[in-house]
Amino acid sequence: MPIIVLTARDVIEEKVELLMLGADDYVVKPFQLPELLARIAVQFRQEVGEHLHVNDLEVRVQQRLALFHGQELTLTLTEFELLALLMQQPGRVYSRQELIESLRTKDALREHSNVMDVHMANLRSKLRDQGAYSYLRTVRGYGYALRGPQSTDPLEQPVSVTDRS
Repeated sequence: MPIIVLTARDVIEEKVELLMLGADDYVVKPFQLPELLARIAVQFRQEVGEHLHVNDLEVRVQQRLALFHGQELTLTLTEFELLALLMQQPGRVYSRQELIESLRTKDALREHSNVMDVHMANLRSKLRDQGAYSYLRTVRGYGYALRGPQSTDPLEQPVSVTDRS
């Protein structure tokens, strides 16, 4: 869920700090209702309008749909959220903690448990069942990254993000 901070404070250091802590936007009082509604609309448009592609793997965020070679992947909400996050920056290694914090169901996950590893193993298994054998990369003791099978270097993976709203 996007976070928009409404405040009377107009200090640049505070704005930057709040944005760095996870706020998506910042509105200073007094504000006009049409501006606030427009900022809310922008946040939701950005959140739900993405289509992510990495090689033959596609995620349609708005439809909550994951496809490999055009075939739908049957994923849980957690698996879908993990895949969508990893697809946003292929090659980037996300720590287990970053992945947990990104999930809507993070309260059910514990930092020192193996729940994240189980979710990733299930996601890897579902991708493997469809022929996507080496898309997920485990960085032992740290976290996970997404890569495509056409390269051994995860930084060379093609990715495109389009807004279809």
